Amino acid sequence: MAHIAGISWALTFEPITASLAAASKARGGNILGVAVPPEGLLLTLGSFTFNSGADYATVECAAKKLLSDIRTRAKKNGVYESWIDLSHAFRTQNPFKSYGDTNYDFLKATAKKYDPAGVFQILKPGGFKL
Repeated sequence: MAHIAGISWALTFEPITASLAAASKARGGNILGVAVPPEGLLLTLGSFTFNSGADYATVECAAKKLLSDIRTRAKKNGVYESWIDLSHAFRTQNPFKSYGDTNYDFLKATAKKYDPAGVFQILKPGGFKL
């Protein structure tokens, strides 16, 4: 990737501790469906910047390869968690599905109940849709 003008790669690691998950559960839990083991989880966020939009496809391909390699290694080491953070999801990912079938179905039913015309699913541009 050294040939990409202005390329800068950053990996940010955000811990999700068991104590945070326990505090959330004590207050009624949440809809995220993430299972935090006693040793906690490490949310990994990749950020990539570069100078030219012409290089987007090349950088995207490299980023997807890096993500795939991280997943493969995490699975091999028995530490993979399929949950995807909504705020940091890539456009091709489906973070709502990673919340688990029960939570996903609840979100869809809630959306249908309070937004039967699907305004936020159809008319609102951008973002992830149920």
